[in-house]
Amino acid sequence: MSTLTLPSTLRDKLTELARRLARLRLLRRAAGMVAVLALTAVVALLVDSLLDLPRIARGLIGLVWLGVAAWGLIRCYRDWRKKDEAESLAALIESTYPNLAERLTTAVELTEATDAAHG
Repeated sequence: MSTLTLPSTLRDKLTELARRLARLRLLRRAAGMVAVLALTAVVALLVDSLLDLPRIARGLIGLVWLGVAAWGLIRCYRDWRKKDEAESLAALIESTYPNLAERLTTAVELTEATDAAHG
């Protein structure tokens, strides 16, 4: 195990960034889900009103709509639970601030490195 550790302020900033990115991913997925559900509900209502569907067809449309909603909720949960690696966060920061010259990524990689390669 490596004895190097990141300074607590840097570690806290990376943790804060990971949380913020998780919230943004969740918000983006939830907004997309609401839009898709609203659009499919409108289409289902229009089809029903134009074609005067029987009860069983309405029930099937409702089940499909609920299936889409469940799929969207599962995707939202997966996005929310996804953990960002410190290395990928460091690379993201360095893409915005190229003057860091990969020093942040190197520091993160060195703290996560194990000594298994050295015997």
